[in-house]
Amino acid sequence: MAKFLMCAILILQNLFGVNVEMEWKELFEVSNKIVVYNNGVEKVIGAQDTLFETILKAMNMVNEGGHEMPALGVALDNEVRESLKTGLWIEFWYAETVEHNQMPFDRLLVEVVPDYMGYNLIRHFDGEYGGRCFYMSLDGDMTRLFESIQNI
Repeated sequence: MAKFLMCAILILQNLFGVNVEMEWKELFEVSNKIVVYNNGVEKVIGAQDTLFETILKAMNMVNEGGHEMPALGVALDNEVRESLKTGLWIEFWYAETVEHNQMPFDRLLVEVVPDYMGYNLIRHFDGEYGGRCFYMSLDGDMTRLFESIQNI
């Protein structure tokens, strides 16, 4: 039901120019594809794949009790692309451009490190990573998310 409501919000935004601000935790629910990068190896997971829901549930658990904070980070496309060659990353793709806090994106990228107690959401828009990031402070760490995607 939540996914249906989020899709309805996106349709309203795109068809009628209605701007409905989503909570940051809802941003993941409206993605249509997830890409996991594990030391440069890419795995694409479509919304119909059972892994998709597993990853969303793990992301929701990690985000439980967390909150959005002002972000000081700024992403640079060439540095982000180089960083994707090492470590574990997860990227949420969107069928349409989405806007949060007046910042547009068509993908959101997260580095997944087990003991991190927060993360930057790196925005992708108009063919490149760049601009201000969103920062999410967590109530715990990212272990659950890491464990759910490390062997994908």
